[in-house]
Amino acid sequence: MKYFKNNLEIAKFLLQIEKKAYSTVKKLKIDVEDKKSDTKKFDLVTNYDKTIEKLAIAELGKAFDNPKIVSEEFNDKVEAKGTYFVIDPIDGTLNFANGIDLWGIQMAYVVNDEIVASAIFNPKYGEYYAGKGMGAFRNGKRFFTEKKPLHHLLFNLGVKPTPFMKILPALKDICLEVRAFGVASTGLVFVAEGKLGVYVMETNAHPWDSFPGFLLGTEAGCVLGTAAGFNVMANNEEALKTICASIENTIEKQDTSSQTKKTKNAKTAKVEKEKPMAKTNTEKKIIKTTTKTSSTKKEKNQKKTETKNSKN
Repeated sequence: MKYFKNNLEIAKFLLQIEKKAYSTVKKLKIDVEDKKSDTKKFDLVTNYDKTIEKLAIAELGKAFDNPKIVSEEFNDKVEAKGTYFVIDPIDGTLNFANGIDLWGIQMAYVVNDEIVASAIFNPKYGEYYAGKGMGAFRNGKRFFTEKKPLHHLLFNLGVKPTPFMKILPALKDICLEVRAFGVASTGLVFVAEGKLGVYVMETNAHPWDSFPGFLLGTEAGCVLGTAAGFNVMANNEEALKTICASIENTIEKQDTSSQTKKTKNAKTAKVEKEKPMAKTNTEKKIIKTTTKTSSTKKEKNQKKTETKNSKN
C-alpha cells in the first residue's frame, strides 16, 4: 500500500490518475453506444467512459489493498457506505459524446461516510482538487469562492426535467438567471469559483456525480444545504437560506394545490355517483309505451264495467 501524508496528498494522487487515464485515451476515436438506464428512457456511454474507469480502478488497486470502489460503469450497484473510492470516468457523457466541452473526470475518497479528498479534471477548464480541512486548489494554487449579491448570481439546475419545472418558479424571481449545463462536475466547479452562485440537484443523486464537487466547493468557502428533496450548494449563506426557503415554500404550495385538486375531484366523483342516472332515449320510449298501454287497458276495463251495468 502506498503511503500518503494527508488527505490533500490523496487528492493530488486522484488527480494524477485522472490525467494519466485521459492521456492514454485522448487519441482514441470516440465510440458511442446506447446504454441501459433505470432512470432514463435514453442514455449513452462511450469507450472513453469504460477505458478511463478501468484504468482508474487499476491504479487504485496498485496503491491501496483491496479498495472498495463505487463507480458509474462497473460498480454502480456497490453500496456507498463506509470507506470507499468514487469514480465518474466522464461526468457529462451526453455533452462529451456531442462535442460539448462541459464535462469532467472526477473521483473522491470517502472515509467512514465522510468525503475527505476529491479531484476533478477537465482539459479545457483546468485541474481541481481538495483535501478535507486543507483547502481547494485550481491548477496547483489555493482558491476561494467569489461571493456576489443574490441578484447578481446565476443559478444552475442539475435535475431531471420534471423536478426542474417543479422548482423553477422558486428560483427565477430571486436570481439573475437560471442555467442547466447537464453536468455536475462543471456546475459545482463554477459555484466553487464564483462563476455561478448556486447549484441545485436532487438528494438521491449518485455519489460519483456530487461528492467530488461538494468537497471542492465547501473547501473553497461554499455552503451546503437541503430543501424539499434537493441538495443546494451556494457560495454564500444568504443565498443558501433564501433559496432553500423559496424551494420549500414553492413545493409546499404545489403540494397543497395538488391535494386540494384531488379532494375536489373526489367530491365531484362522489356527487356524480349519487346522482340518478339519466334515462336513455330507448328507456324513455319504453316508459312512455308502458304508460300508454296501461292507460288504454284501464279505459277498456272501465267501458266493460259501464256496459255491464247498463244491461243490468
